[in-house]
Amino acid sequence: MFPNSSSSKGSMDELLELKQKVLISLSCAKTYIISKFRWLDHSNNTHKSGGWSQFLEEQQTELPTVSSTSNGLIALIAAGGKKDSEIVTAAKRLIVEKCRIDGGWSKPSIESHCSHTRITCLALRALLDADEPHASKPIMDGIGWLIKAQNADGGWSILPQDGHSDVTSTSYTMRVLSRVLGMHLRSKEAVARGREWLLGIRNPDFSWGQEEGKSGTLAHTSEAVEGLLASGERSEMMSSVREWLITHIDEDDQILERHHTQIPERPHERLVWTHVSREQALMALFKLESNIAAPEIMTSVNKILNKQVNGTYWETKTFPNLAPVWAIREAVTSLRSYLDYLDIHSSEIAILMPVQKLSDEVKWQKERIAQLEARLDGISLRARLRKVLKFVKKPIPMLTIITILTAGVYVLLRERFKFPSYADTFAGVMGIIGVSLTIFQIIHELRKR
Repeated sequence: MFPNSSSSKGSMDELLELKQKVLISLSCAKTYIISKFRWLDHSNNTHKSGGWSQFLEEQQTELPTVSSTSNGLIALIAAGGKKDSEIVTAAKRLIVEKCRIDGGWSKPSIESHCSHTRITCLALRALLDADEPHASKPIMDGIGWLIKAQNADGGWSILPQDGHSDVTSTSYTMRVLSRVLGMHLRSKEAVARGREWLLGIRNPDFSWGQEEGKSGTLAHTSEAVEGLLASGERSEMMSSVREWLITHIDEDDQILERHHTQIPERPHERLVWTHVSREQALMALFKLESNIAAPEIMTSVNKILNKQVNGTYWETKTFPNLAPVWAIREAVTSLRSYLDYLDIHSSEIAILMPVQKLSDEVKWQKERIAQLEARLDGISLRARLRKVLKFVKKPIPMLTIITILTAGVYVLLRERFKFPSYADTFAGVMGIIGVSLTIFQIIHELRKR
């Protein structure tokens, strides 16, 4: 999970510096989210409710909805908001008030017709994040609706039992049901069937598309990972999926899912869902026990931080300057997952830092030893050369060396190059030089005595 002791000190410094940036980003996001909260029912101060609209930078004419309020509540808590605050209480109240009679939740345009699987999951997740008791009526009714909404093939779709199972709806449902296993007799069975469906539609390259038979995308593969892990699938069994995510994590464009409803009264109604791929992939990689200091992880965290607009919302390509609350939720929860993952391995940091310091010290000492050995080798070489020169300066060795060199050159000139006259002249000159140097060394030695 963490860099080993051979990692550079710089990587640890970068890791801790990144943590500080994330903390600042979340703190700013919390302030911004709170500032965009809209209060309702001001006539009854004891039971005020409120929430967030879908686009926070629009004129405040759009009323808060269940999906946008759920997204805002999840983001606020992930950013560090207090679960017992007045705003959290008011947001929970709005979600509960918007619950349909069948136990699910929906979007305004189809609210009078049916509940919406993903919005029901968002509402339940927001309530659970805000510590709503598992046995409360909204939670129990919502769980019951989700179990009834399951398709015959084991998956879930955006609308209940419409036979068009998709990865995102299935993953959302499995993640919610896994948080409250045991609260409903059929919850474990439902999750197990969902797991079988997800595993059954996986592509040969270990990716998932929007639905069965579709090419793999970063967003849908990430969703499938989260659903499978929530169902009990072991992370070590998904190493090939992790490698696929790492390979494709730079494909972080937003994905728009478009679904046509089968509601007779609204034949032209289209349900649109937006995915923010990099944020989703980052959360999936953490749950797959990826190395938190790996380049793809640190680069992704930095890129998410860089998309925050002046410490407020997160920019999106599809809705520039509108601050969609779902984009804030994805960014904040991914950054929170980074901090949580870092905290889980805090003991490794505590151990690794002194070990790394010691490793750096050992490395420095080895370099010093190598330098000293090189110097000693140089000194030893010079000493040996001095000994040789001192020996050569003695009369007998000097005369011997000159004689050998003279004989060698003489043979080359006379036999190899066929210059006998030059050879004789060279031998005579070298003989005179040799005798002269020998006499000089003898006189020098006698004087020293």
